[in-house]
Amino acid sequence: MQYISGFFLPFVQQFFAKDMSECVLSRDPECDFRPGVARENLITAFCGNALECRRVGLTGALQAAKANVERHYAVVGFLDDVEAFVRVLEAICRSSSPELVTGEAMIFQ
Repeated sequence: MQYISGFFLPFVQQFFAKDMSECVLSRDPECDFRPGVARENLITAFCGNALECRRVGLTGALQAAKANVERHYAVVGFLDDVEAFVRVLEAICRSSSPELVTGEAMIFQ
């Protein structure tokens, strides 16, 4: 294992060594999903930087995130299915700028 820094290596080892049950029961910050707890999450990425966007369980944060996705993004993909994301992105690009599309989806097959 390569040593990167005094902070990074111990943090990563401790993080990946945690058992999920132990993490939740000890209320470690990365496993604390009680309503109202402020934390970064996927909704925060689309909602914004306001404190309300980081509060777990607030429907307003979810609604703001959905509105921002609809308003500002043509497509949102997930790493769970990169191939599908690339196919959708390719179809969108093909309809607007066909000269830019050269079969990128083939890379993922």
